[in-house]
This record gives sequence, structure tokens and C-alpha cells, in this order.
Amino acid sequence: GDHGLQRTSMASSKERPDKAKIGVDYAVMIGIVAIILMTGRQYVPSEFFDVTSKQQDVASDGTGSVPAGDTVNRPSIAVLPFTGLGTEGSDFRKGLTIELISVLAQTGMFQMPGINSSFQFEDSAVDPREIGETLHVEYLVEGVVRENGNKIRIEANLIRASDGFLIWSNTYDAGKTDLFETQEEIGLAIGAALATPLKIEAKELEAQRTENPEAYEDFLKSLPLLAQRGESLLEAEKLLLHAVDLAPDFAAAWAALSLAYERIPNHLDEINGRPIRPNLLYRKSKQAALRAQELAPTQPIVRLAVGNMYLRDLQWEAAETQFRSTVAKDPFYVPVVLPYTALLYSVGKFREAEELAARYVYLDPLNDFQIFNNVFINEYVKSGRTNVDGFSDLFLKNASLRQMTLRIFLDNFSLRGDVESVLPLVEACESCTEALLYEVSELVADVGRLPPEDLYSKYRDHGFFGYGLAFSVGGADMALRLFEYDAEDVGSRQKLFTVPWNIISEVGSNPEFVRIAEEIGLMKYWKLMGWPEGCEPTDDGGFVCT
Repeated sequence: GDHGLQRTSMASSKERPDKAKIGVDYAVMIGIVAIILMTGRQYVPSEFFDVTSKQQDVASDGTGSVPAGDTVNRPSIAVLPFTGLGTEGSDFRKGLTIELISVLAQTGMFQMPGINSSFQFEDSAVDPREIGETLHVEYLVEGVVRENGNKIRIEANLIRASDGFLIWSNTYDAGKTDLFETQEEIGLAIGAALATPLKIEAKELEAQRTENPEAYEDFLKSLPLLAQRGESLLEAEKLLLHAVDLAPDFAAAWAALSLAYERIPNHLDEINGRPIRPNLLYRKSKQAALRAQELAPTQPIVRLAVGNMYLRDLQWEAAETQFRSTVAKDPFYVPVVLPYTALLYSVGKFREAEELAARYVYLDPLNDFQIFNNVFINEYVKSGRTNVDGFSDLFLKNASLRQMTLRIFLDNFSLRGDVESVLPLVEACESCTEALLYEVSELVADVGRLPPEDLYSKYRDHGFFGYGLAFSVGGADMALRLFEYDAEDVGSRQKLFTVPWNIISEVGSNPEFVRIAEEIGLMKYWKLMGWPEGCEPTDDGGFVCT
């Protein structure tokens, strides 16, 4: 352990990149769910903010809660994105890194941070000690991949984060048909170096993926593309369609394709000059998810795709079953947290949503979406609708979160009767566009000059026109019309804002709220699964929420 070469910085000579400049957002909400694949297990320290290697083994008790188990010592390790010469083959290298993470994670023997956080150190020269402290890990794996036709050379290094010592290093020469064997060898070597006995079998890895090397290569290349926005999603779709054409029984590729189809409407307005048809893409997403479920119903990536499908269809119990089963098998499977938290919040299970958000913000400390989830539950839901301070930094630093944070700002300020207070926040945002500032300024002006009906017609499709703003200008009737309109929009059903919990005291006893909740299946869910805090059935067969 005390012998070897000491590293004071990672292999690359580049400075850590600015996320806003590199064009890849590894924290994108739905795209990243495809990245930690197959059967990855992840564990979190028993005290979320005690950075040690003590872990909790957890198991589901069938209720959706996750009770604590015995604490055991597990090495904590982060696999950083493998590098190579130039940009050629970069998607393949990133995909191979992601798969190696899955191989190590599925053993259940390591604490491992989320992919989102690990990939923030891509092409960086950050000191290993800083990376270890940031990601809460003791060890780092870095590597270099060189491709030459169908031949691949992989150099892998295991480094102790506390002092940068090189504990183990090896070079592997393989063909693309031998990747599973190479992943097995690297994983077992890391386990041996850390005195951690692992059970990894190349045949099992191959059975979980595909025997077709070309389909597997397409799959690997698609993974980092799914974490991007814009045209990259179409390239991922193309690769995955080719993969399932070559290997029709490749369940993980079908699941990833389902996730790609559901992401495209959120990030593209047109394809080849033609407007996006969201319902068509959601239908394709559903078909791909069902095909994946037919092939391998228990794989976490498959359960995730199927759960998202049920959530879009407002089948609350079925969606929760998929997400809960994923957590029961892999208690800290990072990709499930965002849709699962959205579901828990939508059905009023705030305490479970809080626990889930806190657990995953530890595992993925650099993922702004995980941070948003945690802030949303703790500061917005628990502390009340007037607390927006925790969202300010997220609004300023992450463009992908601006629509959601703007909705929260506008809701809260308008309910206070001070909607103009949102303008200084937008004006202070150096990276915000002039178009955004103009749009928000126009909305604020319209609140004071347009009749409520005209305001609703103009802004109901804007992502930052929320229930609080609608209530402040048009009362309960307008807020509930927006609730019904949003519930009918398939693309909005996986968001945190499906149900107007932030104004529930104003609308919870309104017959229209009861009607809409019944039509979208919530009353049926509550009768079966239990009523949320603050809601109770009435003698006439309905319910009230206060």
C-alpha cells in the first residue's frame, strides 16, 4: 500500500473544464438514467455526511421504505472517465468506462459515486486528494484506451486518493469480441489489490448484454450521447436502433432506446426540419420498454424504462412497483432517484421523497439535479412555499434547471404579491440570455396589465407558469384548470409539479381538485396505498386535502 509511484494530479495536463463550455451535461435529468446500467449496486454511509467507508446494507420491507441494516466496511472507489488520443473514439471510451463502473458496482462490494459526479473530472488535472474528498472515496481508477481497428489496448491504474500513490497498474490487449473478459480481468485485479474478493464472470456479463460485439459497441457509444442534448440524442437513437437490429434480444439496448425516445421531445423542437411529434415518440418509447421487459424484466435499466412508461401513463401503483423493486434489489441505484422522487412527491409521500433525495445527493454530490431534488424537498416542501433561497445558486449556475427554478420563484413571489422580485434574480444571472430576461420581464409586466384569461392563454404552455402564479391571478379555478391541463400533457407527467401541493390548502377541498385527482388515478391509488398526510376520505366517497 505504501509503495509505488505518487500522483499529485491526474494524467491529463488540462485544467478542469467548465461544465457550461464543454457541451455535455452529465446531470441531465432523464438522459443520465441510461448510464448506470444493468445490475449496479451502490451503497451510502450510514450517516450521510460522515465521509467514511462504513456502509448500510438495506433491503426493502415491501412498503417502499428502506430500513437500515448492519454497517460493514466497504472500500469506496470512483472510476474516472478513461482517456485516449484525440477525440476519435471518445464515445466508445466513455461507454467502456461506464460499463466498467457497472461491473464493479454489480458486485455490491464497493461504495461508488454516481456517474454524473465522476464524469465532472473528465480531462481534468485536479489533485487526487481533492477528487477523493469531493466524491467521498478512498480510491480512484483512471485509464487510457487506444484503438487500432478491432484491437484495443487498455491501461488501468488504481490510485490511493489520500496521497496519490499508484497501488496497481496493468495493460490489457484485447479484441472487441473479448471486452467482457477484459472487464472481468480488470475488475478482479482491482478487487485483489484492495483485498476484496469479487464474483465477476465474463459469461454472466455477456448474458446480461449481448453476444454480438458490433451491437455492444453501438450500445457503448450511445451511453455518453444519451447524457447530452440536441442532435446527440438522435445519434444515440440511430446507434441503438442498429444495436437492436443486430441483436433483437438485447434487453439493455431496448431499455436505453426507450429512454432516448422519451428524452428527445424535451430537448429538440424539430427533426430534419419537421416539428417533433411527442406522442409518437412516447409511443415508440413504450414499445421499446415493453420489449425490454419481455426480455429481461428484472434488470434495473429495464425496470427504470418500464417505470417511466407507467408514470407517463399515470399508472401510479405500477410505476411505484417498478421503482421500488429496483431500490429493493439495488438500494442505491442512482438513475432511479429522479423519476422515483417525482412519483413520491406527486402522490404525497413527502417523507419517503425526502429520504430518497438525501441518500442520493450524497452518492452524486456534483449532480445539480440531485441537489435540486434535495433542496426542493427540504426547503420548498418542508419549509413552506415562501422559502426559495436554496434555489438561487442552482438558478445561476445550471441552465438546465432554470425553467424549474423560475417556476418556483414566480410561484412564491406571486403568492406574496411581489412577482416583480424575480427580476433582480434574472438580471444578476450573467449566463442567462437576453431572450430569457425579456421573456420573464414581459411575463411580469403582463401579470399587471392582462386580464387573467388572456394571461392564462398566453402562458399556460410555458414551463415556468405554475400553480402559485395561476392562483394569484385567477384563483382556485385557474390553478385547477392548469392542473388538469398539465395532467393531460404526457411529457409533464414525470415532473415534480404534476400535483399542486404548494397551494393544497387553497384547492384541496375544491370539488374540481377531487374530480381531477380521481380522473388521473390518484384517488384510486390513495385508497389502495394509503392517504397522504393532510388528506382524508369523506363520507360521500370523496376526500379532502388541507
